[in-house]
Amino acid sequence: MARAMLGAILTAAAASSLTGCGTFFNCFAADKAWPQAEQKVGRIYGGVLFEVQAAQSLVNDMPREAIPKDWVLTVCGSCLLAIDMPLTAVGDTLTLPYTLRYTLACRRLSRQPEQDQLGADRAKPAEESPQ
Repeated sequence: MARAMLGAILTAAAASSLTGCGTFFNCFAADKAWPQAEQKVGRIYGGVLFEVQAAQSLVNDMPREAIPKDWVLTVCGSCLLAIDMPLTAVGDTLTLPYTLRYTLACRRLSRQPEQDQLGADRAKPAEESPQ
């Protein structure tokens, strides 16, 4: 009985460690990078976006005349992504306060050069026209 319970716990732990991968990549990369004007990580629901892009590349990069082994890998990968996608959506929802703050910081940086340019244009004296 104890052995079966231990097996169930280890199986659940292994399964949960394989879920929410998109959220992990989205937040872990954002944690390592400072906010940038061109935001590549730390996006709002970026984990789901990461998984959708992974699914697209899995299907689009498959050769048309694939051998059955390739089809099996594609189907297995698609099934894993289908299982992981809802869990990633939950993870992205839980990390929403963090990704919102990170996204707002990136947007402020992307607008800053425009504001600096406007300020520089206003600071220039107007050219006098010859009379």
